[in-house]
Amino acid sequence: MFTCHELQSVHGIPDDQYQQYISLILKHADAVITLTDVARRELTSTWRVTDTVVIPHGFVTQPQCKDPSPDAVPEVLFFGTLRPNRDVVTTFVNAVFGTMDQYHISWVTRPFTANQLDESARLRLALSLAAGNPRVRIELVLPLTDDEVSNRMRCADILALPYNWAGHSGQLELAYDCGLLPVVANVGFLAGQHQLWPRENLSTPDAIEVNWSDGKSWLYQARFLQGLRDALKVLPDFRHSIDLEQRKSFRATEHEQFQDSHLAVYRQVLNKEKNS
Repeated sequence: MFTCHELQSVHGIPDDQYQQYISLILKHADAVITLTDVARRELTSTWRVTDTVVIPHGFVTQPQCKDPSPDAVPEVLFFGTLRPNRDVVTTFVNAVFGTMDQYHISWVTRPFTANQLDESARLRLALSLAAGNPRVRIELVLPLTDDEVSNRMRCADILALPYNWAGHSGQLELAYDCGLLPVVANVGFLAGQHQLWPRENLSTPDAIEVNWSDGKSWLYQARFLQGLRDALKVLPDFRHSIDLEQRKSFRATEHEQFQDSHLAVYRQVLNKEKNS
């Protein structure tokens, strides 16, 4: 049973090696599950897989959100390690320089390696911006429990997701369940994920999408910074639009549907084995 989350390596493994790895698993898989229709189409076109089952990610934690003070400065959260599939450092630096006093910024990440500190002038600049700046905080953490991740999410208002390419990390679902407004690059499978959410208020966006996939990379950071500013404008209406009971009901029903879908796949494989 192969659940395919990523079609490119988030750890920098060369594409040809990673595709060989996927091809090897697909060769021996009795069933293939992926999380979006976009991923299924890519599996079909690249690896000629014709019987992929789409079962979305689903909820990560029970939906809830904080009760913000009307006078509180909004908190923007960058959450993630330094990987080739996302440009956290550049976006973080631009957000610090480009916001004036509009919001505070937090970056939660794993401890940096010696190579990262030696090789990245951008990372050293980001660290210097955080030093002594009450608006900016960088928190280095060891692997967190689910509750610790959720608690940090619920302390923020906007989640920044500056991916270069993306699969199914679950961050969009987590943002949704924790009542955050995500600003997200429209790459990979992220663009379609938030469209699965129930629309509570048609006048309020579920996420601020940033055009990050048209090849004009010299515009990406300016677009992302504008996306953060757009998120600030709609944040009050977004907060008022959240219906926690509706979200909890939706997630509970969705979870049952996903379990049934997984059971159906396993039954199909077992019946195939039994009849072979």
